[in-house]
Amino acid sequence: MAAPGIAVQNMLISKSDLIKPLKILASFDSKGAPYIAIQLQDGQKPLFFRSNSDGIIQSKNFGGDGISYVSIEHFTNCLKSLPEDSVELGINERGIMRLHGPNVDFGDGSIIHVHTVSEGQAGLKHHDVGAHTITANPQAFLGLDIKHFQLVNPPVLSSGKLMFATNRSAIVMWNGGEALKNLPEGLSPRESFLRIVTSQLVDELVITGNGYWGAIFGDTVTYSKGHVLGKQLFDTYNVSGVSVAQLPAERLLAGLGAAVGLLSDTDRLDIDPKLGVVAKGSFGDNRNSLGETGNWAKFGLQVRTAKVIIDALSQTTDDYVILESMTGGTAALMRLRRGAMEVSFRSY
Repeated sequence: MAAPGIAVQNMLISKSDLIKPLKILASFDSKGAPYIAIQLQDGQKPLFFRSNSDGIIQSKNFGGDGISYVSIEHFTNCLKSLPEDSVELGINERGIMRLHGPNVDFGDGSIIHVHTVSEGQAGLKHHDVGAHTITANPQAFLGLDIKHFQLVNPPVLSSGKLMFATNRSAIVMWNGGEALKNLPEGLSPRESFLRIVTSQLVDELVITGNGYWGAIFGDTVTYSKGHVLGKQLFDTYNVSGVSVAQLPAERLLAGLGAAVGLLSDTDRLDIDPKLGVVAKGSFGDNRNSLGETGNWAKFGLQVRTAKVIIDALSQTTDDYVILESMTGGTAALMRLRRGAMEVSFRSY
């Protein structure tokens, strides 16, 4: 039972039902404003809102009265520290959000107060996203996983392909097929938007008249400004390569995985037609053969680049990886392509 002077919702909410949307809000922008808006309505689950300079993410029906502003990190930590499995949310007479975990065996149970601020202090931005002008295939990004890619430039969408320039000396290209080819040129989705929609089953995918990408999944809506940065880098890497060899995909990935486990990010490993994947260690070479793959020039690459190759090519199931040279047969700029996924990198 709540303490005197406290207004609470007339319902218990499972902590897991709160932590799940909070994780989605956190993934929206790890470097964004530290506060979120929470709307409390008697007898209903709370509704959420978060924003940054590029867009918003919110519960479908968010808006109206009963809105408070809290630290998303502190709110999440308070929920996790509450020993009870269910919680009541409320606002006390000072406007501070309170979590109450009822426990019939221990009196009033647990009570925790959350870091609460004013609307002005929260610094949340509202966006005029405009009307939906293009309805895309909601499965346009299905099969893509970018959670392990750390980018140095915004993603670029062109000609049905998405390009990711990573901070590990590797350029990743994903061919999304017809679903991406039907989207307009010149307005690419931002990294934060893609991180959300590639980790969810999307119900609706749209582009608005004001240049926002939007997605609806479950009870959540998100919009993010598209960007119109140039695609010079995309054009540099979106070129035909010269086929060098056909490598067994699973064996290659297993060999790379074994090598990166033995070396540091800036170390070099080699891919050799006779010896396979070679990691030079202090006590001798560690080798994983690729079998008979033909006669071609061995090359080296950094371990950090190999990690991107593993993360990218593991997302497809083709039996073979095609090794290509992108510089007329020399071993300066190479590409490994498996199905819809390809990784380009400079070799040694």
